[in-house]
Amino acid sequence: AGLAGEPDPQGGEILLDRITAHVRMNEADFIALRRDIHQHPELSQAEERTAKVVAERLRALGLEVRTGIGGHGVVGVLRGGRPGPLVAYRADMDAVRSSAPDPIEHRSLVPGVRHQCGHDVHVAVGVALASALADVRADLPGSVMFVFQPAEETATGAKAMIAAGVFAGAKPVAI
Repeated sequence: AGLAGEPDPQGGEILLDRITAHVRMNEADFIALRRDIHQHPELSQAEERTAKVVAERLRALGLEVRTGIGGHGVVGVLRGGRPGPLVAYRADMDAVRSSAPDPIEHRSLVPGVRHQCGHDVHVAVGVALASALADVRADLPGSVMFVFQPAEETATGAKAMIAAGVFAGAKPVAI
């Protein structure tokens, strides 16, 4: 129960409708964020600008934010107003070296570096999700940890974040 169109005694259907409305209302902003990240790609262990943009967005939403985790990792925690588990959303932030032409209007402004793997989309989706859930926080059961991971392309970012204690305070039941 709780999926769109299904009755839900806990109000999940209504919550989903509110989340969907928030995303639709802010769609242009989320698209602009994705394009900005795409235009400013950063290689593994160099995700300074991306991490700063993410942290600023999460703080503006009222999340508890930690930065510099395992390099340029960012974690934001949104505490819902109802009891429930801690779950997480993970997004990778790094780009790759590429001299191939960027076939889109909002092409990379960094020579030889591109978001070919969709990490710009992962970041934008994570921020959009945080924004939508923050909008319904009073009725949200549980908490959500947003993990923005650096250095996925070199397979070092997750290990570095774990070694730095990303889950030391609380471990999500699902990511």
